[in-house]
Amino acid sequence: MLFSVADLPVCDGCVRAKSCVKHSTRPRRRRATTPLERIHFDLGFSSRPGLHGQVGFLLAVDEATEKIFIRFIRQKSDTFAVLTALRLELETHFALKIGECSSPERPAHKLRGLRSDSSAENKSDVIREWCAENGIFHEFDQRALLTVAEWSC
Repeated sequence: MLFSVADLPVCDGCVRAKSCVKHSTRPRRRRATTPLERIHFDLGFSSRPGLHGQVGFLLAVDEATEKIFIRFIRQKSDTFAVLTALRLELETHFALKIGECSSPERPAHKLRGLRSDSSAENKSDVIREWCAENGIFHEFDQRALLTVAEWSC
């Protein structure tokens, strides 16, 4: 007796594997084209402390250049201090790399946007006020940072 494919039972896994991907209804945002136009950052933590007592790290990725910067932190409350120091370091880094004349008071490339997940340490009043004072737009995403390939979509 011959069977057709239509007669075979279909498991849930097969149905999901063959299903189409739903695309987001959100409008597509423009990808950053200049250094420091948008920096993605996230925090990661380990259950074991590092050599100098660090239990976590701040990972920052410049969207335009896809350069990755990592800074170690001892506790979540260090996020603001590490973020402000990283901002000055990145503004200096990109000014020297591109060869433009700049000073700490007037950098050639100024941090204009941050993107992070919606965790409490990223939404603190201190970070919110710092962004407002420095003209930095801070957007939140419900997902944590995944891969650089995801941002190129």
